[in-house]
Amino acid sequence: MRTGDRQLIKELNISLVLNLVREHGPISRVDIAKRTGLGRSTVSGIIGTLLREGLVEEIGSAESPSGRKPILVAMSAAARYAIGIKLAPRAATAALVDLSARVLHTEEVSLTPGEGPDAVVERLKQLFDTVVRTSGVNPQRLLGVGLVMPGVIDPNTGTATASYFLGWDNIPVRDILEDALNLPVFVDNDANAMVLAEALYGAGRGASELLGLTVGIGIGAGILIGGKIYRGARFSAGELGHVCVDPDGPRCQCGRQGCLEALAGDAAIIRTAREEMAAGRSPILHLLTRGHSELVTRDLVVEAAKGGDPGARFALAESGRWLGVAVGNVVNMLSPARVIVGGEAVLQAGDLILEPMREQMRLTVFPSFPEPLQVTAAALGYNAWVLGAAALVLQDAFEAPTEHSRTRGRLSHIDQP
Repeated sequence: MRTGDRQLIKELNISLVLNLVREHGPISRVDIAKRTGLGRSTVSGIIGTLLREGLVEEIGSAESPSGRKPILVAMSAAARYAIGIKLAPRAATAALVDLSARVLHTEEVSLTPGEGPDAVVERLKQLFDTVVRTSGVNPQRLLGVGLVMPGVIDPNTGTATASYFLGWDNIPVRDILEDALNLPVFVDNDANAMVLAEALYGAGRGASELLGLTVGIGIGAGILIGGKIYRGARFSAGELGHVCVDPDGPRCQCGRQGCLEALAGDAAIIRTAREEMAAGRSPILHLLTRGHSELVTRDLVVEAAKGGDPGARFALAESGRWLGVAVGNVVNMLSPARVIVGGEAVLQAGDLILEPMREQMRLTVFPSFPEPLQVTAAALGYNAWVLGAAALVLQDAFEAPTEHSRTRGRLSHIDQP
């Protein structure tokens, strides 16, 4: 066997053991050997190496009917970290995440819409430095940085192919950030990140076919098929906000008419609420804005709706119904196990949007499905995006060495005696 082959086998075995401990720990060496098919001496050697590296720790003994109690090992969550960043037009949020995907520290910085990539990258670098400094994390324990943002993203090159909210076209975000941070950087669409995080840690656990939806200033979707993010040939799969649901509808920011985003996103909610206010059907919203319709925001619409304002409730319900039309048709095509809905608007409004959406989906989805489709709110709240961003790094770190890996200090790449 060639030296390179021996090293690859060692790394594959380390990866196998490490992922088993990660997914099923606390676990004994004996059980690891049984589950992996590796010899006990091989397992003991690997665990010894992982203990020295601080990647696993011994946490006590398991019950045993006779003889010596086996010692249990578990992942040491604080051994390494990832930073996940969500980039939006008006703000960027960063989180320090450990190996168990716990958010340990967050920071946010405001942005000015229309800032060029150079200015935004400088702000992201400052944000990164703030997280490292205020959290006290050792930079040498950072595996990498995940960045998620709206628009069409090529994850292979880390290029923002088209992000009209940011006004970016063909910007090599990954390369620019890697030069600035001196760490591996992984870039993806924010809706993809949300559905990935929910699939791994939230409302989508246990389902390999998912549709995840984000509703706010924009509308996007992430599609999980066979447990993998489906991106399409041009990485634009999931641009649900730009599915035309009404050819005669209002003009969308993308320049076309009748897009879902123009009928169900923040701008649509605000527009409908203003119309209801002008018609005298929104007394609470009228009070909150002192009659100045230009002051209407999504936040105020939700506040008024929760107070019983009929016009505000109608505006949110209209958003939900249009979402139900579009999502119902996607369900007819893809047949996901669950639909998970998040984003700022749904996180605020909850069932004021979701229930009308479910009602419309019952009218839209093909009636032959054997049981009602689960349509649930995202479980991770505002952490979904930064967790999804960090998950890009963690997935690569735990990937088997036969897969392409760019993470600094890939966890299976350890010198083993």
